[in-house]
This record gives sequence, C-alpha cells and structure tokens, in this order.
Amino acid sequence: MKVFICIDKDGGMMFNHHRQSRDRTVIEDVIRHISDRRLYICPYSKELFPRYGNIIVSDAPLAAAGGEDCCFIENTALAPYRSKISELIVYNWNRAYPSDLKLDISLLPDEWELFEEIELHGFSHEKITKGVYRKR
Repeated sequence: MKVFICIDKDGGMMFNHHRQSRDRTVIEDVIRHISDRRLYICPYSKELFPRYGNIIVSDAPLAAAGGEDCCFIENTALAPYRSKISELIVYNWNRAYPSDLKLDISLLPDEWELFEEIELHGFSHEKITKGVYRKR
C-alpha cells in the first residue's frame, strides 16, 4: 500500500484537530501519482478531493485499503499499519508549525530507502519537498 502524508519540518501533521496547511499542487500531484488506483481517505479529507472518481471515503482508510491501493492520511497514526505500507510519499512543508499529531514512523535508512526527492512549487508554500520512501 502507498501512503501519502503532509508534514512540517518537525514531522507535525495536525494541530488542534486541524490540518496544518494544504496546497492544491500536492493534491494534483497525488492524483497524478495514483493514476487509476483507488485512493482511500478519511471523511475529514473529503473536501480536498471533491472531483475525483476513484476516491473511497472510509472511517478507517488504512485498515480498509489493500496491497495495491493508496491512502491519503492527515489525522491518523501510521505505526499500527507499518507492515501494510510499502511506499510512503511525504510532502514536507519545510516550515515548523505547532502540532499535536506527529508522524509516528521513523524514516530510518535501515527500514526505508529514499527513492526519489523533488521540489514542488506550491500555491500556499513556495517550496514543498516531496520524498518517496520505499520499504526495504
């Protein structure tokens, strides 16, 4: 399963039950990346993907998704699903925001290989670093 997440430079994902930020460049990149695969999201993320047909809204997207599926995760811990995740696509805002939910998987080189890293020019953020990590 491929998982897409957005974090700040300190690994923060959410603050006070809200996403720290969003950027339409990231959403467009996710849609390009998944192609015709299913993308599982939670109800909170539905507003980010209003026009796309292969989106499945689930209260537990990481539990519901299968091996070839994708998930866009904003407000859920990843560690309990570590064994299901084969690829982690991380969009880094390159800024520090207050956060109360942080990425709970360490991207250590003995477990994850940084396969690709590119910089995107976003709308809300001038620089967004996209890292594609594959499980070793």
